[in-house]
Amino acid sequence: MLRFLLLEDDPNDVELISAKLANSELDCEVHVVDTKTDFQTSLEAQTYDLVLADYSLPDYDGISAIQAVRARDPYVPCILLSGVLGEERAVEALKSGATDYVLKQRLERLINVIKRALREKQERLQLAQARAALAESEERFRTSVETMLDCLMILSAVQNEDGYIQDFAIRYINQAACQYLSFSPEEQRERTVFEAIPALKTAQNADIFASYRWTVETGRPFQQEILLQSDSDDAQFVALDMRAAKLGSGLVVTWRDVTERRQSQQQQQQLLATAQTARAQAEKADRLKDEFLATLSHELRTPLSAIYGWLQLVLAGRLKTTTLNKALTTIHQNVHLLNQLIDDILDVSRIIQGKLKLSSQPLTFSELSVLIEEAIDVVTLAAQAKNITINFTPCFAAGHILADTDRLRQVVWNLLSNAIKFTPAEGQVSLTLAPRDRTAVIQVTDTGQGIHPEMLPVIFDRFRQANSSSMRDYSGLGLGLSIARHIVELHGGSVTAESPGLGQGSTFTVEIPLQVASEANQSANGSQQINLTSPLPPDISLDAVRVLIVEDVKDARDVYLLMLQECGAEVEGAASAAEAFERFQDFRPHVLVSDISMPGENGYSLIRRIRALPAAQGGQTPAVALTAYARAEERTRALLAGFQIYVPKPVDLVELTTVVLTLHQKSSTMV
Repeated sequence: MLRFLLLEDDPNDVELISAKLANSELDCEVHVVDTKTDFQTSLEAQTYDLVLADYSLPDYDGISAIQAVRARDPYVPCILLSGVLGEERAVEALKSGATDYVLKQRLERLINVIKRALREKQERLQLAQARAALAESEERFRTSVETMLDCLMILSAVQNEDGYIQDFAIRYINQAACQYLSFSPEEQRERTVFEAIPALKTAQNADIFASYRWTVETGRPFQQEILLQSDSDDAQFVALDMRAAKLGSGLVVTWRDVTERRQSQQQQQQLLATAQTARAQAEKADRLKDEFLATLSHELRTPLSAIYGWLQLVLAGRLKTTTLNKALTTIHQNVHLLNQLIDDILDVSRIIQGKLKLSSQPLTFSELSVLIEEAIDVVTLAAQAKNITINFTPCFAAGHILADTDRLRQVVWNLLSNAIKFTPAEGQVSLTLAPRDRTAVIQVTDTGQGIHPEMLPVIFDRFRQANSSSMRDYSGLGLGLSIARHIVELHGGSVTAESPGLGQGSTFTVEIPLQVASEANQSANGSQQINLTSPLPPDISLDAVRVLIVEDVKDARDVYLLMLQECGAEVEGAASAAEAFERFQDFRPHVLVSDISMPGENGYSLIRRIRALPAAQGGQTPAVALTAYARAEERTRALLAGFQIYVPKPVDLVELTTVVLTLHQKSSTMV
């Protein structure tokens, strides 16, 4: 049974963590302490297989606890628990020896993190054992050398009439060599090397004799670890650390048997190779998953269709002011939604692993109606292209739910997109919203292709699509319904699919529990209008601030340059890391803003080169990292590389301007 030590002063957290462990397949006992003294006493009393420590306690902290564990046993996994742990503290914890960390609001990760930590501990122990075995073998070898002389022979060249060395006569052989070759010193008299060691005459060992001859002819010493193949039927190899030096017309040869060391090294290499292969396979699986999810972005055609359609109307110049405002509002909403959807797709691994964070708020039925209408607006052009009618009547019933509006809108959008995709021209899609049995029920019904009965049980599985030939004509990789199911379940609800059969349409039903608390605040308006004035607040001034922008995409670079110039900054741009490094030394910016992903040299390499400069040459210039890769590990990598702040793309102009101003002010204060 595994023994775990838990440092936690909150009884509720202790109960939750204990329940998680009890309901897992881990066979463990948990010893709980809540003070520094009890923690140190427990460490002295016995050993533990794993330590769980709260990040912050009244008289202690998790990092100090981890350091105390590391001082006693470097192999014990230490997992940090925290309610709120920022990126900088997370990096600090990992540098201090933490194996991993788990947020308390995401304790569903705990069991997987513990399993991985225990597995990695076992791998480290195996490697340590292999190294210890190798060290023990080498120690035995050194002891034998100290108690016994190396094998040694003094040889003289045996030449033919033409002066060619054809053998070597043994003039002297020490006791160790005699024992090694299994004959007495008396037996060696008048013997040659080939007579004493017949294996040297074989073709496999010809290089050894050639090395002897080369030493005599050139006068240069010979030192090499060789494999001597025996001339017996089993043809075993013996590893010899052999040295030879010229002595008169012959040479002196010493050797020692290092077969055992060679075998230990090979065993260690095999263990290391096995561990590296396993790790590489795991990393490859994660990388392939992330790359696959990234390719899904091209499937997000519906928001792009709305943007493209409205832009065509705007560019035609025929829209009235009211319609133009609606067009710009819709474009803005769809750009925001498209960006959110891309983030959602890239986060699908977090959804599957239960790491997705919801930002829930109370929503009334009238607000749910507005949310549904917003989702309908996104797919309206796609429906009009097929002359499909979308019917929806808002609901104003009492009661409210707790929901993440963006995620719930994504669910409705996914269901609508599927309905329109699989409904033929002139069809209908109907949405209803109503309370039922203490739940809010959203139903999407279409008159489309329907679903085969065999597909209904697996319709929400990842990468699942119908197998009928009519369905193969549609694009998509089968993630939409799976994502929708995960989001709904995170809200404590359920989503189901029904269909009478092929050609008879389908109905998707989403149920989310109603809250018993007081009614949520009613929305003042059914929809919101965006502010179409300048996105830059008038109180941001970058007068006399020098900023170097590094971005390989010209359109993006021009936007950043113009935006910062409008705030009064003195700005220069560079299209590559190499160009940026040259301009950096001449321009000497107050703040560097650099893209991460660029052809050739990337942003990480650029910041490392700049950080290598002396402070007087700008080595401590504050820097902002820009990247479209929104994963948490990318943020950590940027901070570790030397950037002060990480800003994800698409860049919010107000955010970037504020970041530049803040970094400049902090840098000026420190000077």
